[in-house]
Amino acid sequence: MSEAAESVVNDKKPTVDVRPGTGFNSSTWTVYNCSTNEEAVLVHAAIWNSNTPLDTGNFVPPGEKAPRSVTEGRVQKKVSYMCDVSYTLDTTLDESLWDNLEALEAYVQKQEDFNRSERDRAQYQDGSRRTMYNMTSKLFWLTRGIDAQKRPEYVINPNKPSYYDLVENVPVRLDHAKPSYFRRGDIIWFAFKLCFFVGRESWSSEIIPLEFLRVARREGLYSSSPDDDNYLSGEEGEDDTDTTPLPRLAEGQAIRTISRKSQTAIVINPEYMTSADTGTKDENGNQKRRNDDNGSDADTLASRSSSGDDRNSGSEGGTLNGTEGDAEEPDVIMEEPPRKRLRKARS
Repeated sequence: MSEAAESVVNDKKPTVDVRPGTGFNSSTWTVYNCSTNEEAVLVHAAIWNSNTPLDTGNFVPPGEKAPRSVTEGRVQKKVSYMCDVSYTLDTTLDESLWDNLEALEAYVQKQEDFNRSERDRAQYQDGSRRTMYNMTSKLFWLTRGIDAQKRPEYVINPNKPSYYDLVENVPVRLDHAKPSYFRRGDIIWFAFKLCFFVGRESWSSEIIPLEFLRVARREGLYSSSPDDDNYLSGEEGEDDTDTTPLPRLAEGQAIRTISRKSQTAIVINPEYMTSADTGTKDENGNQKRRNDDNGSDADTLASRSSSGDDRNSGSEGGTLNGTEGDAEEPDVIMEEPPRKRLRKARS
């Protein structure tokens, strides 16, 4: 996405273009990849804040209790186009998503036939407030099943987004991962299409998500918040620590990268770089190990992330497991059988 935004600003012949739809979709403009002449699949990464249930969204059948993540005004009791799954990104620390949208919106406004009715930009998510960004995906599609069908019927959206966790550089289905849901503070890479819609009163941009991939866990960005991130899974909270987010990563702060395969930690520090056994110490100084699930077989993605398989978290600068200076390398590394390779990604 950043490359596309830079291209429309700096290049005489940008790598992407915006084109209007036809017929019923003539008021919707979509970003296209000039090299493939197809709708562009853009990618970006952001800090996860929250989401409604990934399977049911805001659809709550009569007699069922609405999830805590769905507000009263968004509850839908009947199947309709208003049933969706919503995703909220925390853009407080990284505004690049907004910067890219601003550049691409400026580009589409330069197109001769865009917004011929001179509508104003909608105030919703216009970039004036850059703390959160919301996306949605529809739960149901209108479709005509057979020729004799009198009117279209709603069916489950066949193009709903896919959800993955990156384990040992291999995407694993989120429901096979641990935790099996995205948590507040996770770093999420996502693939999407970008459209611009001109309505009756205003115009706006819309991100249409295709895939979500967790590439780093929340340690170091947010402290644990069991009350917020466990309601989707029904699990009890793992701890009871402060939920206040860190203001930002400090320069020179040590970064501990956890390998979920060998359960070792790579510590990057201005003074040293070494590998040591992971875990924390309890109040008595005894070592406690971290247990991470390695997930299962991978599924195909439309695009592959360039991120590695590690999980990042912040720690005290210059220390490791309560000690200062160089840490000894582990004598034993836990090995596992090779994991099945990811099937060739579709282009």
